[in-house]
Amino acid sequence: MPSGFGLLQLIKVIVSYVGYTGIGISQGMNRNVPRAYANKEFDKVKKIKDLTFTWLAAVTLIAILSLWVIFIFSDIFGNRLSVFDLVLITLIIILGRINAFVKPLLKAEGQFIVIGKTTVINNTISPILGIILVILFNLTGAIIALTFSQLITFISYTYFYRRYIPKIYINWALLKEQMSSGLLIFIGMFSTSLIINFTLILIGYFHNIEEVGIFSFGLISLIYIQRYSGPIGMYFYRDIMMLKDGDNKNNDYYKKLLKLPYVFSFFFNTFLLGLFSITYFTIINLVLDKYFNSIPVIYISLFGLIIYNSRIFLFHFLDATNQLARRTAIIVIGSSISLLLTTVLLNLKYPIYYVAYSCSAGFILITLGVYFISVKQIFKTYKIVFVMLLKVIVIALINSVLAYFFSEVFFIKYVLNILSFSNIAYSIIDLLIKLSIFILLNYFLFSLFYIQEKFMSEFNKNALKIVFKIKSKFRIQKQLKLF
Repeated sequence: MPSGFGLLQLIKVIVSYVGYTGIGISQGMNRNVPRAYANKEFDKVKKIKDLTFTWLAAVTLIAILSLWVIFIFSDIFGNRLSVFDLVLITLIIILGRINAFVKPLLKAEGQFIVIGKTTVINNTISPILGIILVILFNLTGAIIALTFSQLITFISYTYFYRRYIPKIYINWALLKEQMSSGLLIFIGMFSTSLIINFTLILIGYFHNIEEVGIFSFGLISLIYIQRYSGPIGMYFYRDIMMLKDGDNKNNDYYKKLLKLPYVFSFFFNTFLLGLFSITYFTIINLVLDKYFNSIPVIYISLFGLIIYNSRIFLFHFLDATNQLARRTAIIVIGSSISLLLTTVLLNLKYPIYYVAYSCSAGFILITLGVYFISVKQIFKTYKIVFVMLLKVIVIALINSVLAYFFSEVFFIKYVLNILSFSNIAYSIIDLLIKLSIFILLNYFLFSLFYIQEKFMSEFNKNALKIVFKIKSKFRIQKQLKLF
């Protein structure tokens, strides 16, 4: 039910706000450990890790105690949450904070394979387990599923990586150093969450919990796609942080970064966003008719998110060149305008999907600010800024219009909200046709717009490598079977 999904999202907001108590120290570790390694300051590396662990342990304990005090002495949760639910939320917070410490640690150490394996395991097991638990226990089942998701991540991390043993360590000078950069990186990393979480609270205030659920399903489902494209940004971020002369804006590395790596990252994010959007349309039509009003939220949000996800390397550039204050200012301005527009629209009783316009406006404003500062500094001309932005906006617009078209048109007609073998088969065929059109369109679109970067030839080359790898694996397996 949308109301249950809405309450679940508000629980997630509570959990995420507990995460904000770290105020950027994990991000400081992720940034400063590679730099300490580059300067051969190995003793400092250990101190940064221990200090980060100590701080997170302390603020997590305070946050949990505060949550229980609110639950016992306040009526803020009403009768919606039981003691058992709050015990589970406490476990989610504890495991989540441990995982939130370990993941930046792994990034700083360059252990991207561990992060990748953990992500695959969690994303394979958690959705199936979550569906079963929600069917059996409704909202409590969803909270149990969140607990298991964090537990799976924790077990995977500790199984694959056991090189660090935590130690309580306090050094106020080092803490100040970590916080000075970490807080600004934190604001940058969670700019999406800042907009989304406050938006959900505003929707809950002006409308009801059901509207929160409908909006969340539309937008947050797309936001979570970043977990699949995140490893690309992680890899290049560590590369940049360990770069000699990385704080020099004229470093030729940045010009190279904004060629093929930028294009492939942008293509991959666009591909994932479109893929999930079109798939969600089919799922909603087939089995989730109560979320039908989420469809406009999806294709409107798609436009803003495609543009927003193109800025990833530019965020890294501003970090590496010590321009975090400027980046933070852009985020604060974009987020504030977005939330102001959201408040106005909700106060005027506009339909819930209009909020997707205000969220997209915030994402786009942040992206524009980052492009105009970063690209101008790297290439010394506004011409390239406008050309890059024009390509991004046109690609986002075409994909958003295509998503709207696919939400209205059925190439193979099937009956909505009817689960039968033939109906499911027709819906899958319809989905495959739409995905084929989407993939081919973007392949040719990126090949045309990024002809100078040789996108088509490089894409084909890498695609063939993957095909040959898969073929060689199958051959090896067949040979082993013969023996």
